[in-house]
Amino acid sequence: MLVDTRVVNKNATEAELQQGVIAPPTPGWTIALVVACGLGVPITIVTGIAIPQYQYSLMRFKLADAMSPSSTVKVAVMNYYEKHEKLPRVDLP
Repeated sequence: MLVDTRVVNKNATEAELQQGVIAPPTPGWTIALVVACGLGVPITIVTGIAIPQYQYSLMRFKLADAMSPSSTVKVAVMNYYEKHEKLPRVDLP
């Protein structure tokens, strides 16, 4: 795209145009900058989607991990209530 692009000087004379003076080649840093910008946009979009999704998945994992011991306690309380017809007494410090 940018390589070997011909630039015409609007102040050039007819003789200079006939001579076919070619503009200097595009510097490498310019090409690197265009490539970096071209790759930067898709990476930014993917990152913008991936990070919140990761945080959501992590939150769900932590919630599921916290809820798993409580199901055991729930079953134990239900069994105690069925057997004694009252809720167990809990002495907290």
